[in-house]
Amino acid sequence: MPEGPGEPPDIRDLDPMMLNERELREIHQKLADWVDEAEEADDTDRPPEQLIDDVRNALSAVSEERAHRRTM
Repeated sequence: MPEGPGEPPDIRDLDPMMLNERELREIHQKLADWVDEAEEADDTDRPPEQLIDDVRNALSAVSEERAHRRTM
């Protein structure tokens, strides 16, 4: 029986500007993996769409910070 993606990484106090490169890379991977699993989950195991959107927004913020640092 397939399982849902579980709990997402904690994004409540996530501030990408305060993370170092390694932390940004790690949280980016965790968020991206969770979103992929959430989107592929069966309807019965799929997290609420709002939660998926919230994690996607956090992933976007992390991606923007990583891109910004590469241009510096």
